[in-house]
Amino acid sequence: MQRYILFILIFLTAMFYGQGGFKRQFKLPGALNNTTKNVFETTAGNYLVCGIMVETVDNIQTNRLAIMGLNSQGQLQWTKKYGNSKFEYLDNSLIAKWFYKQGNFIYHAGCVRDSNNKYLGVLVKFSFNGDTIWQKRFYDSAGVDVIPQMVNGSVDGGFLITGFFQGNGYRKALLIKTDINGVELWRKKIGKTGVNVQDGKAIVQDSLSKKIITVGYQYVSGTTSYVSVLILDSLGNKLHHMGYTGKGLLVDVIQTKDKKIVAVGEEEESLIIGALETHKSFAVKFDFNAPATPLWYLYHDKTAITNFFTRATELANGNIILTGIIDTMQQNNLATNCLQRITKIDANGNILSNRHYDYSPNTLSDNNQTILSYNPTSDGGFISAFQVFNSSPNPFFIVKYDSTGCDSSIAYCQTVGLEELRLNKDLFTVYPNPTNGILNISFKVDFEKEFTTIEILNNLGQVIREEEILFKNKNAAIKTSELPSGVYLLNLKSVNSQTVSKRFVIAR
Repeated sequence: MQRYILFILIFLTAMFYGQGGFKRQFKLPGALNNTTKNVFETTAGNYLVCGIMVETVDNIQTNRLAIMGLNSQGQLQWTKKYGNSKFEYLDNSLIAKWFYKQGNFIYHAGCVRDSNNKYLGVLVKFSFNGDTIWQKRFYDSAGVDVIPQMVNGSVDGGFLITGFFQGNGYRKALLIKTDINGVELWRKKIGKTGVNVQDGKAIVQDSLSKKIITVGYQYVSGTTSYVSVLILDSLGNKLHHMGYTGKGLLVDVIQTKDKKIVAVGEEEESLIIGALETHKSFAVKFDFNAPATPLWYLYHDKTAITNFFTRATELANGNIILTGIIDTMQQNNLATNCLQRITKIDANGNILSNRHYDYSPNTLSDNNQTILSYNPTSDGGFISAFQVFNSSPNPFFIVKYDSTGCDSSIAYCQTVGLEELRLNKDLFTVYPNPTNGILNISFKVDFEKEFTTIEILNNLGQVIREEEILFKNKNAAIKTSELPSGVYLLNLKSVNSQTVSKRFVIAR
């Protein structure tokens, strides 16, 4: 009886803690596609979602910027859209920081296709009401394409924009410096010898030396991407150019409180599965005054076709949150099921915690979601934007986490009682996975007696088996030999009908 009361106490506490988080997906009326790029808290409990959507304008499918306001529960309150068939904002799925918040304004640096089919760069300033304050346009006198990919604040209160210039047979890194009103002060086209492909994905400026660091990728030979780090002086003149890992790319860079640089992305591994390359999440910390000798490297998680870090966020105590994505299903010839990963490390690159979130529906179709932002909120939590690829039309997708990583769903919320537990997917494991005959279930804590019933659901969400299950020494086993190959959901139900779940695969 005491254990039962404890379980109820823990569950109710989890529900209380879950009030600090939410998950929201929504589609704009008439939209052919919706893509979330970033989300920020503007005032306490109010959020601004920034993204891009596709709709028919003048009988032409057109990309438009979308700025949306959400209330404290993540419910859509208003929408403002920009762009038309003669001034179309273009999407770039590899950019992690497409929108930037500074003070009481949001800034966007991106590419537009105009009525003459020219590709120009823009820098747009928005109010928290989603209204345009100003928009600056950047053409190139030589007629090459101008493709901004990220804007960040400069130490003098202006802005630094990175991306690339694309001409006939080359791609040079883009660097544009503006004043506080977005007026261009100077620009640099940063090329390289050999295969002249150089790309800037993210940018930061050192507050003391005023050196500028951009990260992205380069081509060394052929058309293979290699990691690229550029260190420039305050006027954009190249001081150092290097790549830490070989093949791969970097998508985000921050300066930490100790005035060092942390960059994240992915490294290509030598293993080839089918005809597809494999990757590992990668992070590096270095001193921009001695960049050739990194302070540490971090290679994370399994080698997989899909595995990379997308963002780095430093916390007040100097720890760093790395967000990312991993999928190990595709390499088993199964539908993609991308897990979102939130990894906490200390300033020395040591992993403190690692959590995976599964937001995919229970279906055999590909489920691709990429976490693009992880921004702090006034209540000590975080709010994240997810780019979704797997449905038509794709929705805007926002998740609010409290300080414990709870998003309001019982599977991911921390629980507290006489002992601290996590009522989530880390509560138990299943193996082998994939399986071909017997699936073993093992609890990690002494809590298995609360779960008495097992359900197996097929890819349509239909319960195809339900039976009583008895655990012995935290372990149990079920036969799966009569089930066809595929993806299934295993539900363990407690004495009061609460459920924890785990996805498994039968492969023969």
